[in-house]
Amino acid sequence: MHGAQLSLFFPKNGRHVFKCLLDAGIVVDFREPGVIRVAPTPLYNTFEEVYRFFEVLQHVYDGS
Repeated sequence: MHGAQLSLFFPKNGRHVFKCLLDAGIVVDFREPGVIRVAPTPLYNTFEEVYRFFEVLQHVYDGS
Protein backbone atom coordinates (compact mmCIF):
# COMPACT_ATOMS: atom_id res chain seq x y z
CA MET A 1 0.00 0.00 0.00
CA HIS A 2 1.29 3.43 -0.87
CA GLY A 3 0.94 6.58 1.17
CA ALA A 4 -0.26 9.93 0.00
CA GLN A 5 1.11 13.41 0.20
CA LEU A 6 -1.07 16.45 -0.27
CA SER A 7 0.50 19.77 -1.12
CA LEU A 8 -1.84 22.62 -0.22
CA PHE A 9 -0.98 26.06 -1.59
CA PHE A 10 -1.90 29.12 0.45
CA PRO A 11 -1.21 32.30 -1.54
CA LYS A 12 -1.67 34.36 1.63
CA ASN A 13 -0.66 33.65 5.25
CA GLY A 14 0.79 30.19 4.56
CA ARG A 15 3.23 30.44 7.47
CA HIS A 16 0.44 31.49 9.82
CA VAL A 17 -1.73 28.53 8.78
CA PHE A 18 1.30 26.24 9.18
CA LYS A 19 1.99 27.51 12.71
CA CYS A 20 -1.65 27.14 13.74
CA LEU A 21 -1.70 23.54 12.51
CA LEU A 22 1.48 22.78 14.45
CA ASP A 23 0.07 24.45 17.56
CA ALA A 24 -2.98 22.17 17.24
CA GLY A 25 -0.68 19.13 17.29
CA ILE A 26 -0.95 18.35 13.58
CA VAL A 27 2.30 17.28 11.92
CA VAL A 28 2.79 19.16 8.66
CA ASP A 29 5.67 20.52 6.60
CA PHE A 30 6.07 24.00 5.09
CA ARG A 31 7.73 24.84 1.78
CA GLU A 32 8.05 28.23 0.16
CA PRO A 33 6.06 29.82 -1.37
CA GLY A 34 3.17 29.00 0.93
CA VAL A 35 2.89 25.25 0.44
CA ILE A 36 1.85 23.09 3.37
CA ARG A 37 2.43 19.38 2.94
CA VAL A 38 0.41 16.79 4.83
CA ALA A 39 0.58 13.02 4.47
CA PRO A 40 -2.53 11.18 5.66
CA THR A 41 -1.67 7.48 5.71
CA PRO A 42 -4.47 4.89 5.92
CA LEU A 43 -2.36 2.51 8.00
CA TYR A 44 -1.55 5.13 10.64
CA ASN A 45 -4.25 7.81 10.62
CA THR A 46 -7.83 7.27 11.69
CA PHE A 47 -10.82 8.86 10.03
CA GLU A 48 -11.23 11.03 13.12
CA GLU A 49 -7.64 12.34 12.82
CA VAL A 50 -8.12 13.27 9.18
CA TYR A 51 -11.44 14.92 9.97
CA ARG A 52 -9.85 16.86 12.85
CA PHE A 53 -7.18 18.13 10.43
CA PHE A 54 -9.94 19.38 8.15
CA GLU A 55 -11.76 21.07 11.04
CA VAL A 56 -8.63 22.83 12.30
CA LEU A 57 -7.64 23.89 8.79
CA GLN A 58 -11.11 25.23 8.09
CA HIS A 59 -11.16 27.13 11.40
CA VAL A 60 -7.76 28.72 10.75
CA TYR A 61 -8.38 29.51 7.08
CA ASP A 62 -11.81 31.02 7.69
CA GLY A 63 -10.32 33.20 10.41
CA SER A 64 -12.85 31.99 12.93
